[in-house]
Amino acid sequence: MSLTFADSTSLLTDPTALRQRLDRDSCLFFHGILSPAEVGRVRNDVLGILEEKGWLRHGSPRSEAWPGPKVVREGDDAWWPVYEAVQSLETFHRLAHDPELVGLAAALLSVGKEQVLVHPRKIARITFPASAFPTPPHQDFPLVQGSTDTLTAWVPLGEYGPALGGLRVLLGSHRRGLRPTAPAHGVGGVGVSADLDDERWATVSYTPGDVLVFHSLSVHWAPENRGERLRLSCDYRYQSAAERVAASSLRPHFWPRLPDWPELTRGWAASRWVDAPASVSVAPQEPLEGLEAPTSKLVSTGGH
Repeated sequence: MSLTFADSTSLLTDPTALRQRLDRDSCLFFHGILSPAEVGRVRNDVLGILEEKGWLRHGSPRSEAWPGPKVVREGDDAWWPVYEAVQSLETFHRLAHDPELVGLAAALLSVGKEQVLVHPRKIARITFPASAFPTPPHQDFPLVQGSTDTLTAWVPLGEYGPALGGLRVLLGSHRRGLRPTAPAHGVGGVGVSADLDDERWATVSYTPGDVLVFHSLSVHWAPENRGERLRLSCDYRYQSAAERVAASSLRPHFWPRLPDWPELTRGWAASRWVDAPASVSVAPQEPLEGLEAPTSKLVSTGGH
């Protein structure tokens, strides 16, 4: 049985307390800090694409996210054109720049809002019921690289309890530092060794407007969707613009399999949602074998 996240919403005006809790728990959960209307707009836009592509049950209300008869997994042939359309949504990318999210990242990173780098690469997850395709336990750093003190904000686009496989975090897991990676079944294809029966796993029943923030060394996973409806979520990442960032974080998710920004942003009102400062220091992508994480300034690691 999983633990329940402590709600950190009351600490939003106390950055020191937030950083202390992040170092204690490896993550921070916030209830309802985003506008449900803004989150709902992204959800509706994503579901509009899925409806157009025939991924929703014919004749059912779009808002209910009832899946059609065909199960599609990330990386399937049928998945690519749909995911490209999702990555072309301006609302999806704009939500990452919500003042609440950027302000929270600034407070945790001890920088001004103008010094927060919102990674242009943003990830959408579309998980079918009965797909038997979990997100295996993993750390973000091997996949993101660049700054160890990169924060991920996981934003659910719906109401997701344990049955639908809402994200889970192994509390305190960052303290062991970077763990060896290995191929794993599911989203991303890479994982770390973690006992799924460990009593320190925590989750919560998510609602629109909730946000879960965690460090790049925090071990987390999402079980397969055992519910009846689609599970939709967003991964947005933040770091100090003064730290190095991996080149891949500046490109679209799955580039070059997906087009680059000029094509994805065609017709947008503004492309700044995927821009990065020209002055940013770019780090090369390193092979996973032998990868080392730079010392964190945000959380304590090693010897715990």
